[in-house]
Amino acid sequence: ALVITAGPWAATLLADLQVPLRVERKVQHWFGIDPGCYRETPCFLYEQADGAFYGFPTLDGVTIKVAEHSGGEPVDDPALVDRLCRPEDIAPVAAFVRNAIAKASPLPLRHSVCMYTQSPDGHFLVDRHPQHGGVVYGAGFSGHGFKFTGILGKALADLVIDGRTDLPIGFLRWPRHADGQHAAGAG
Repeated sequence: ALVITAGPWAATLLADLQVPLRVERKVQHWFGIDPGCYRETPCFLYEQADGAFYGFPTLDGVTIKVAEHSGGEPVDDPALVDRLCRPEDIAPVAAFVRNAIAKASPLPLRHSVCMYTQSPDGHFLVDRHPQHGGVVYGAGFSGHGFKFTGILGKALADLVIDGRTDLPIGFLRWPRHADGQHAAGAG
């Protein structure tokens, strides 16, 4: 049995399924804040006319992580993604921080580059491979799959061990059909 969860490399590894996954470069930023002022703040997501922005307080109590969820630069080769932070990466997020987050520095202290793997409809893909019964896969986690690792891991384990799952993952199968049915019969 094999479980494939290859992040931005999933499009290549699952090419035979013809899933039009797209990979996008995303830059996360950490902005300085007044010590402790956002320690109790929950995660947030703001959808605005100029983009969708999210953030998390950090454990250090002196920074807040903020990034743009919308947009993104296409990535042709995940191994060659540009890890540098450019002025155009900072500008929209810094403008959001200035307008929405009090007591935050106007420019980020540090950054990190990640990649979103997007499915055509934005939903995750979790299924058995239709030609290889011992292969299951998870892909298209769009930058937020980490929040669902417990339940996604259980679904993938069920599929690889039992060949099915009782979890309601029918809408995550590929290809997606209007009637909810799927050729591989993953659940």
